[in-house]
Order: sequence, then structure tokens, then C-alpha cells
Amino acid sequence: MGNQFIKFLFCFLLCVLSYVSYANAKVPVNLTISQVDVFLPEITIYANLLDKDGVPVQPVPSFDHIKTKLDGHSLPVKKIIPFKETGEGVTYTILLDVSKTMKGSPFQHAIFAIKKLISKIRPEDRIAIITFGDDVSIVCDFSSNKNILFSSLENLRPDNNNTHFYAAIDQAFAINKRRGTHLPIRKAILIITDGKDEGSGLTIDDLLRKNKKNIIPIYSIGYTKINPIHLDNLKRLSLLSGGSYIKTIDTQDFVNIYQKTIGDILSQFVIKTNCSSGISDGLNHQLILFYEDSNFSITAEKNVWFLYANDMIDKKEADLLPNPNIKFYVICGSSILVIIIAMILFIYFRKKNSLQKETESSISDSFDQTLFEKKIEEDYTSEPAPCVEPEEPEEPEEDIGLIKLVVIKGKDIGKNFEVSIGKNGKNIGGNNSDINIIDTDIDDPHCEILYVNNRFMIEDVKSLNDTFVNGIPIKSRTILENGDKIQIGQSTLRIKF
Repeated sequence: MGNQFIKFLFCFLLCVLSYVSYANAKVPVNLTISQVDVFLPEITIYANLLDKDGVPVQPVPSFDHIKTKLDGHSLPVKKIIPFKETGEGVTYTILLDVSKTMKGSPFQHAIFAIKKLISKIRPEDRIAIITFGDDVSIVCDFSSNKNILFSSLENLRPDNNNTHFYAAIDQAFAINKRRGTHLPIRKAILIITDGKDEGSGLTIDDLLRKNKKNIIPIYSIGYTKINPIHLDNLKRLSLLSGGSYIKTIDTQDFVNIYQKTIGDILSQFVIKTNCSSGISDGLNHQLILFYEDSNFSITAEKNVWFLYANDMIDKKEADLLPNPNIKFYVICGSSILVIIIAMILFIYFRKKNSLQKETESSISDSFDQTLFEKKIEEDYTSEPAPCVEPEEPEEPEEDIGLIKLVVIKGKDIGKNFEVSIGKNGKNIGGNNSDINIIDTDIDDPHCEILYVNNRFMIEDVKSLNDTFVNGIPIKSRTILENGDKIQIGQSTLRIKF
């Protein structure tokens, strides 16, 4: 009896330990694509697997777990490697607010956080520093020289009256479009600001459009002593760009947040894939990344633009090209063939025109002139036909603004809606709405999608519970981008144009 009890106790403890071990194991629940570099035929994806706390999961996934698709077609995965092992650097663009709202400890701690980052950069990294206030200035272009970077911070003061924040983002986008051997492909824009823009002449939607083709991730620290409503735009800009957003009320957190951000970037993994049939057509293509385990599957999407291609000829391909002498003979032979074909066509069309003239002459000679005159006389003496107004064809109902809405969370999960928004828009809500969702926490209607000036927009219809776009409550009409997530009540829908 005693031995059986000991065996039972041993098995019980073993089960408890196994459960605790499983519960504490880091299970990936989110897959993110931070950046995609297209240099055809090669496509490089910078991604991360995160657990429920947003902490990167290690080690990197294997070939069995990762799959990629471009426009619905599978792409071969050539390599999966931790970013730290690639030998690549990071191009950091630091935006520093020099307006009076940053006076005192916020500015001092921001400078300290930047200096801490500079002191820890690797030889392959590059940093540029841009200040924004009454205007935007590049105080230091991309450099790995720590002395130059430190000295560029010495005379900066937060004494400007305005905050041209959006103009600074625009400037950061511009300098990050450069492509050269001295600049790393992996990019990151780092900001500490309250998100308020004064006098830039740009909007948040202008910035999203500008960053559409060259998507550069923005990592922001939201800090404010005034109205926090401006932080909503900062969060939206950061998350849609593939970066991250962290809010703090303690300026001493700046250093730790910067260090965490850099750690998250360096903990990513790189996927090398190949699109052999791709051409730099300047068009938008849908890239989908899959992480598949035996129990679940996670996906991430990114719209990529085919702007750059490697036009260098591979050495093996170059060896297969004909030598200059053969090329000369091929060109001469082709030229002679073109001349012969041109002469044959010339003779053919000349004979055809001659035959056509003879036929027209024969018809003219045999034409009875009296019948012609009689016909004209009948035309003038006969009663004119009554004038009937042609019926205007009924204008078909326009198929305006075709969209697809997919419920990815809630009681209707998996349900698809393919609708035409039309001139009057379509509302989403309960039983009496154009797009009906089963959810006790939504109003009827709850929100409305419109198609205005070739753009899809969403507006909350004074619902009791807010409408959220990508996790941010909307206060007025908001432009929708392809792939945005709309949350109403307990339901989340993804929009696809």
C-alpha cells in the first residue's frame, strides 16, 4: 500500500511539473512583419514572433513552420536566420522635439536616451538626427562616428514655439529612401513626442500615403503633459508602419524604452525568399507570411511595391552569352532579314492598291447615272420621316467602392461580406443595418463606411460604444487603408479593397 501511494504521489508531481512547464513556456500568439525589402528577384522579410506579453519568442522558426505567398502564389523560402547573425546594421533616424513643451526633464532625459543609444551602436549601424520645432533640421546625417553624433547634440535647446512634427516625419521618410552600400537596409525611425503637430501643413493621412511604397517602421514614445488626444495619431502612425508605440508619463522611462526597442529590433529574424518572375512594375503586391504549428496557424500581411530590381547579370549567366563575333553576325543577319521582309511587304501593298483602283474605275463606269438622279429626286419629293427623340438608356446602378469585410473575432467569426459601398455608403450594426453582425454590444446602426473622393472612410454613428480602427477610437470621419481592422462591440472585422 505504501509503495502504491509513493507511485501515485510521484506521478501526480510529474503531471504538476509538466503543466507548470507548459504554462510557463513561451507560446507565439502574434506574428509581425516589421519591414520588407524588395530588390528583385530577392525579397527580404524582417519579422518577429511574440508571446502574449509582446516578448519575442526564441529560437527562430524552422523551414517547417514558415511559408510565404505573394498575390496568392507560394514563394520558396531560401533562408531563415536571426537578424543578429546576418551581419547587417540598422539605419536609425532619431527625431528630437525642440519645442517649449519639452523643456526641463523631458528634454534632458530625451538627450540622455539618445546618447545612450549612440554609445551602444555597432560599427555596421548608422544614425541620423533630425530636430523639429519652428522648422525641421537635419543636425547630423547618417553616421557611425560617435564623436560627430555626440557633438551634434551639444547646442540643442527646447526653445521653439511651434511643433512641425509631421514635417519631420516627412523629412525622415525622404532621407530613408536612399539606397546605397553604406546604408543598412533595415531601418527604424525613433521619436519621443506628444504627437501634436503645429504648422506643418500635412495630415496623418498624408504621411500614411507617403510611406505606402517605402514602408519604414516608426517606433514612438508618447509623452505629454497636455491633451493626450494627439497620441492617438502617433499610435496609429507607428502601428500601421510596422513599428511600435509605448506611452509613458515618466521621462526617466525614455532610456529603458529605447533600449527595449533596440532589443526588439535586434531579436527579429530574417526570411530570404525569391520571386523569379517578378519585375519592377511599380505596382502593389500582397505578401502573406504564415507561421504554422501542429496546433495553430498565425498569419501576417504586408503590401509591398516592386520598385527595385537587381539588373546585374549573374556570372554563370554571363558565360552563356554569345561572344562578340557571333553577336556581330547575328545583328547583320537580322538586319538583312528585316530588309527582305520590308521589300516583300512593299511589293504586296503596291499591287493591292493598283487592283483596288481598277475595281473602283470599273464600278464607276457601269453605274447608271439616270438611276442616281432619279434617286435624288425621290429623296427631295418624298415626305420627311417623323422625328423621333431617341430614348435615353436607363443609367445602370453604379458599382462603386467594392470591398470585402471578414469577421476575424466575435460570434460571426469567419463570415465574409462583399458589398458595394455605393454613393450613399453602407452602415454596419444590428439586424436593420446594411451589414448585419451578431453582437449584443453593437448599436443599430453602429458605424458607416463611405466612399468619398476615391477613398474609403468610416464614421461612428453616435454609438453607445465607440468604433475603433486598428485599436484607436475614431472621433470623426477616418480614412481606411487596405487591411485595417474595425472593432465594434466584441467583434473585429478586417477590410480588404
